[in-house]
Formats: sequence, structure tokens, C-alpha cells
Amino acid sequence: MKQLLLLIISCGVLAGCVPNRQYESLRIERDYYRNKTVEADSLADLRALTTYEEIDNDDAERATMIRQVESLTATNKALNESYTSLAARYDDLLNQNQKLLTNTGEEVTGLQQSLADRTREISRREAEIRKLELDIQAREQAVTRLEADLAPAGGTVVKQRGATSFNPQQQFALRMNQVQNELNQQLSYLPANTYIISPAGVNRLQISLAEGLLTNDGIELSRQGLDLVRRMAATLRNYPTAEVAVVGHADGSETDATMAYEESTDKAINIAQQLIDAGVVAGNVTAGGKGFYAPVTDSSTAEGRAANRRLDIYFTLPQ
Repeated sequence: MKQLLLLIISCGVLAGCVPNRQYESLRIERDYYRNKTVEADSLADLRALTTYEEIDNDDAERATMIRQVESLTATNKALNESYTSLAARYDDLLNQNQKLLTNTGEEVTGLQQSLADRTREISRREAEIRKLELDIQAREQAVTRLEADLAPAGGTVVKQRGATSFNPQQQFALRMNQVQNELNQQLSYLPANTYIISPAGVNRLQISLAEGLLTNDGIELSRQGLDLVRRMAATLRNYPTAEVAVVGHADGSETDATMAYEESTDKAINIAQQLIDAGVVAGNVTAGGKGFYAPVTDSSTAEGRAANRRLDIYFTLPQ
């Protein structure tokens, strides 16, 4: 375009090859094309400038996006660190809570066990107190009987050298009471509801022992049973003229009467032999069994059967 304009100008100026009218037309055309050229160049420059600006804008946007990404990355990293810290604290709290629950459970179990032990101890002491009350009542009754025996028909008590004079019957009653007291002292370490020592006549005492005090299986004596028999023998052998009868009992769970009789008799023989070995005069000891024919309660329950599986020792002191 510029070469064409230069050619036209050169032809018109230097050679004068065209008339003025035609020259004016060419000048107008030249100006037109010059303006178009300028306009085109301006558009090209503007387009180039716009392109540069777009590139600059893209770079700016890219930089902004990079900064945003970097900011988001930093934020995400901080959040991850915060999450990790919170997760660690959460796990630590869970562990502490688990330890607390474990310790609390152990404490509760310990308290429950302690409460159960104390309850058993209270029950044992209540049974002992009840036994002592019964013993005191028995002694009071014995004292009352002695006082009644001591009082003569005239209502005055016979005294000799400043002391109360006891007749043979009264002396025998005191002696039986002494035997009962000695046996109670020997067996006082046992639970009060597992044995009974009571008068069975003027000159007779009955000692009833739960089977669990003597054996673990109903047959062989346990170590506790051996100790119990030796304790009783320590008192019984002090009365060499006394008769000792050992009677075994069954609980009724064995329907065969012969078998129940044999089992109860074997149990009595075993205890009798242990008493003899511990020093009781052999000629004064007898043993036998009654099977299930002398129950003290109904055998339909486990407690009733345990109560019926007992051993009775009768101590008879000759008058």
C-alpha cells in the first residue's frame, strides 16, 4: 500500500504525467488509502497492545491464582495440622476416659466386694449374738432351776460355813452346764448357724453339726473337719466315764433306704474313729446311722437337704 502511494506521488510530482483534476483525484485517493493505512496500522498496534495487555492480564491473573493456591495450600496445611492436633487430643481424651472408666469399675467392684464382706461379717456377728442370747437364756433357766432346788420348804437357803450347800442333783446339773460351756468355747470359732449344742435330757447333751463342717464330699473328713473333731475330743476325753454316741443322717435324696442308712452309718463310724484317735475312750464310743428317717426339715429344697445331712453327737454323763 505504501509503495503504491509513493509511485502515484512520484508520478504526479516529478513527471507531471497527469492533469490537476486527475492529480486531485489521485491525492484524495492517496489520502484515503493513507488514512486506511494509518487506521489499519492503528488497529494493528491496538490489537498488539491489547494482546500484550491480555498477556499481562493473564500473567497477573496467573500470579493471583498462584497466590490464592499458595494461600489455600498454607490454609489446608494449617487445617491438617489443627486436625492432627485435635485428633491426638481426642485420642488422648479417649484413653484418659477409658482409664477413668476402668479405675472407676475396679473401685466399684472393690466397694461391692467390701460391702459383701461386711454384710457377711455382720450376718455372722448377728448369728453369734443370737447364739449368745440363747446361751444366756439357757444359763438363766439353769440358774432359776438351781435357785428353786436350793430353796428349802421353809423358804430359806441352807448355808454351810458361809457357802451354799448343793445336793448331788444340783452338783450334777452344774457339771453338765460346765461341759456345755466347754464345748461352746471349743466350737465358738464356727459360724453360729452351723452347729447347735443343747440339753437332750437331765444328763445328756446333743451336739448337731452341719455336714459341710466335716467333709467336702460327704465322705472323707476335710482338714477343717479333722480340726473340729479334735477340738471336741479335747473336752470329751476329760470325762472318761461319759458315753459318746455318734449318729449320722441322710437327706432323702437317696430313695433307697438301705443305701441311705449305709451312707449315714459310714459317716458316723468315720467320726467315731477320729474321736477315738484323738483320745476319747474307745469303749464309750458307739456309732450308727438313721438314714433319712429323722429329718429336721423338708428335703424338697437345697437348704433343707443340707440341714438334714447332719451329724449328731450325744454326750451322756452318768449320774
